[in-house]
Amino acid sequence: MNLRIAKEGVQKYVEFIRRALSEKCAADFKRELGTAFGKRTDQGPTPFAEALTSVFVSIADIVQEHQQSVEQEFGPENFVVVVRGLLDEADIQGMRVIDKFVKDHAKVFAQHSSCDMRTVGAVLEETALITQRTQQFHAYIHGVAQSVVDMIEDKSSFIKSLPPGSKEDGLPDITQLLHRVQELVSSYVLVEQAFLLQSVEKAITETDSAALSRCCCCRCGRYCSCCCCRCCCCWNWAKELTSKKRRCFLFGWLCVCVCVCVCVCVCVCVCVCVLLLLLLLLLLLLLLLLLLLLLLLLLLLLLLLWLLLLLLLLFVCLIVCLSVLFMFFV
Repeated sequence: MNLRIAKEGVQKYVEFIRRALSEKCAADFKRELGTAFGKRTDQGPTPFAEALTSVFVSIADIVQEHQQSVEQEFGPENFVVVVRGLLDEADIQGMRVIDKFVKDHAKVFAQHSSCDMRTVGAVLEETALITQRTQQFHAYIHGVAQSVVDMIEDKSSFIKSLPPGSKEDGLPDITQLLHRVQELVSSYVLVEQAFLLQSVEKAITETDSAALSRCCCCRCGRYCSCCCCRCCCCWNWAKELTSKKRRCFLFGWLCVCVCVCVCVCVCVCVCVCVLLLLLLLLLLLLLLLLLLLLLLLLLLLLLLLWLLLLLLLLFVCLIVCLSVLFMFFV
């Protein structure tokens, strides 16, 4: 097949697939997020993550459906062009989801201290889920491209023909979607730190009657576990994509979060132990007082017995004296 005709055919093929993908994503967004990309009253807990996942799943379905036919018709090197086109469409659709997510939750990211903690926690959970799903798609699409490149015989010529900024698998190293998610992760770290500190403070000072039955350490541990799980999702992402400075920043905040919870738990445990020791000392003092009272009672009883014996002795002496006098006068 003529090279120019093959490129034109692949380009039209990519345009057709991207148009179909765009229409499907628009329908999925309407179903997940509501009419005109607005909110729905019956939407799930993570609608934006699900909408973004539907984009990735649609691309995976297209790859599975069209890969063999494109490779047979145009060659494996041209299927990499198809994958790049799908990746560009993923940027467009993914940016729509993330921009809407950030816009709808702008108050949480800008003024999280004045927001309800449950709302902040839900936004953090969805942010971590968006990051994780994007990471999984990133690994998947590069794996597909690498498997296609491995089938190309003249790899050196193929690599030379790649656009600037491409990896050896033919795909760009950093896309718009990846860069946007990196910015989202940076905002996430600051909110997560404040959320953890507020959660620990609430766990210590909470006076609700239903919560008093739970141990403060257990609550702190639960908050620490949730925050660490979310941080680990973002840390895996940061480890793979972000700069060394940003990785150190994220890892530092993760360590700070863990250290804060550990220190709080240790302090609470120490306070509880001190209180228990004070209670034990108080009980010991009470026991000593009781023992002293018992000893005093015993001494009083002994004194009474001694007095009774003395009275009895005096009485006996009196009887004896009277008897002697009586016998003497008689």
